[in-house]
Amino acid sequence: MSEYSIETEAGKIHNHNTREYFKEVFSSYNNGHYRSSVVMLYSITMADLVYKLKELDERDNDAKAKKILDEIAILQNKNPESSDWENKLLDKILASTTLLNNGDIGNLKNLKQHRHLCAHPVLDSEDILFTPNKETVVGHIRNMMEGILQKSPQFTIDIIPSLIELIPGYYNDIGDDERFETFLRQKYFKHFDDRLIKSLFRTLWKFLFKLNNNKTLECREQNNLVINIILSNYNNILLSDVNNDPTYYSNLVLLDYKEDPYQLKYLVDILAIYPEIFYKFTEDAQIIVREKTVVKNELYAKAWFLNGTVDTHILEIKRRMESGSKFPKVSFNTLRNIAEQHKQTGNLPFLLINYLKENGSYIEVATRFRVVTNNLNLFSDEQLTILLSTCNSYYTIYNNNDLMDLLEPIYDLLENRGVEVNLENYTKLPTR
Repeated sequence: MSEYSIETEAGKIHNHNTREYFKEVFSSYNNGHYRSSVVMLYSITMADLVYKLKELDERDNDAKAKKILDEIAILQNKNPESSDWENKLLDKILASTTLLNNGDIGNLKNLKQHRHLCAHPVLDSEDILFTPNKETVVGHIRNMMEGILQKSPQFTIDIIPSLIELIPGYYNDIGDDERFETFLRQKYFKHFDDRLIKSLFRTLWKFLFKLNNNKTLECREQNNLVINIILSNYNNILLSDVNNDPTYYSNLVLLDYKEDPYQLKYLVDILAIYPEIFYKFTEDAQIIVREKTVVKNELYAKAWFLNGTVDTHILEIKRRMESGSKFPKVSFNTLRNIAEQHKQTGNLPFLLINYLKENGSYIEVATRFRVVTNNLNLFSDEQLTILLSTCNSYYTIYNNNDLMDLLEPIYDLLENRGVEVNLENYTKLPTR
């Protein structure tokens, strides 16, 4: 393990004023003046907490931070020589903000005790002034660095309703998804702890999939973008919350697709990426999602989680196509992306063959054929022969004026693979 470098870590101190003040701590430490180093470390840490409160007040209009600053100012003005305000400051910060946790408070109180011994004579001790050793000073510095000085002031839970209100305006002003994500991460998320991330996710989930009033309908697109941003960046935290509270996430109020085509699409998009959320739903919630999804083939194509695996899902779509259901071309593109992500592409050619079989004009058949030939790399040798049999069996295919041009890529692929095909078995197909 590499040795802890105070000089390197000092560059990570959040506040620039604190960073400057810390140079005195480091100088004292380097010169072996450990008492001075401890005394100054405590002073700059207390100052840093005040800086953090001021940043919350000025950056976020944080009412709790402003109240603490005002109350501490009153205490200092009443008794300028007393240090009682320091204890009050710590108590108020712990009670009303996320700046400190109990461990940080404990470390700071230990530092304060050593600072007191270093700065004030103890008459009943042989060593009137306490002198900490080098290891103790390093320990204090590291505790303050990691617990307080290097951290930016995080938002409080009160920021969530305000952020939800601001999201549509922010997005409209920025107008670009990538820059919008960067903005949110820099202004908000880097200052959020796990509790705030979960609170934002739960609130957005409610707005997207539980509430259906005019306000939530108007902001659904922007809220969906944000929920996907935080899912992609903090999925471990959020999936753990779903796991711990499945009832909350299962309590869905979904409109029919005809009433609002976007709500169900957004939910299916999320579940297709994070199927574990669907599997944590209560049984009644799973039934609702299934029943509302199967009525729209374009949605159903993406909802592979309904069938457990992508392979099983593709075979179910194949069965539906053979029973007369029609799936648009965009559904195949969606399925191919999902199948490639899960490395389960083996059954995709059967969908293309079924797609080719659908009735239509010669022009439509030629268009479908080109979709098939653009995906020939997915076909096994056996599937290619099934494709040829299909071409040989359907009038609108084998009687197409462009048939030879359409078949050329198939013949080329078979030749390149060294597969010998007896074209006499396909009497209605042209040979080279």
